[in-house]
Amino acid sequence: MQPLSWFSLHNWQQSQGPVPGELHVSQPRQVTCWTKSSAQDGGKITFEDRSGLLPFQAVQLPANLNDGYPDLYTRKPADKASGVEPVIQAVLQAGLPLSECDVITYRNNLNKICLTPLNPGDAWAVDACSSGGPLCLDIHKLPQKSYPGSDKFEYYGYKFEALCTGEQQVDATSEFSAVVRIRLGNLRIVMAAEIDCCDPTITGQPAGEPDLAAYLELKTTRTPTTQQQDENLKAFKYPRWWLQSYLAGVPRIAVGGRDDAGMLNMIEIVNTRHLPTLSSKAGQKWDPWRLLNFGNDMLTWMRKLAGQHIGQHLHFRYHPEQQQVSCEVVADGTLPSRLASLLPPDHARQKALQRPSTEPALF
Repeated sequence: MQPLSWFSLHNWQQSQGPVPGELHVSQPRQVTCWTKSSAQDGGKITFEDRSGLLPFQAVQLPANLNDGYPDLYTRKPADKASGVEPVIQAVLQAGLPLSECDVITYRNNLNKICLTPLNPGDAWAVDACSSGGPLCLDIHKLPQKSYPGSDKFEYYGYKFEALCTGEQQVDATSEFSAVVRIRLGNLRIVMAAEIDCCDPTITGQPAGEPDLAAYLELKTTRTPTTQQQDENLKAFKYPRWWLQSYLAGVPRIAVGGRDDAGMLNMIEIVNTRHLPTLSSKAGQKWDPWRLLNFGNDMLTWMRKLAGQHIGQHLHFRYHPEQQQVSCEVVADGTLPSRLASLLPPDHARQKALQRPSTEPALF
């Protein structure tokens, strides 16, 4: 099928010049949240439930990240992508008008899109649909490259989370997610972001309940032992960590350092806002504004196309070999009917003749 349109990364980069302009980005605000029980307990999502948000606790070091592998490891289904429905349901239950949302998505989609200028060799895909209101983005998983030990390295990350939250078994199927509002340029984005844990010494309103300022991301990485390894960490992992935490308003990251044998030997708390500077000091400068500007322009382009094809399932795919994003209509796509089953009955009728107000530059 012939694509409806293309977005060229090369043309976009040429239009930006050497120094991208700063973009208005609002302080993220939490709208609501949910807890998803483990697969063993039914995998049920309960909105406004904070029981899945566990407090960060001290870890006795050194700790063996191999403990429990593989017998006590409950993995996430490898081929099952999360639909956007829970995010929409959370928005509706929280009473946030859809007219105040331009994009509704999981944070995962924003991570993939915004990092494209730094990782032009990484393919990604996103499914999308608009019924005349918000652009709703579905996660679309592409086949992942496998490498020796990848399953164990993934386990190390979940084991670190379990150690930091006092969990005895490593179960990747349960989660706590915050639903957050953020303005990126002219776009009002509502996203769901899985939160690893919270600092129990920080509380917000109402009294005693954690807010965004208390949230912590948990990351594990091989402790650098050479300058090259340290530079790679700051060139490739720091941008991902920064973007993921910045978009959701998570102010700090607990980084667990391990050796090749999987022994956790250090934990360092890093401020999210310091990551670009730390990278720059190591000679691995990357511009966060370039990532945010690309995300804004890409989402604006997506939203315009969805507004021109209301009620149709669109598939956006980034092709590394061409460094372009294509947009195609999925003839038998299920996203439109799934959205129709969630939205208020009069929503499509009221919005059918409306178009997104933001006119993007085309690349």
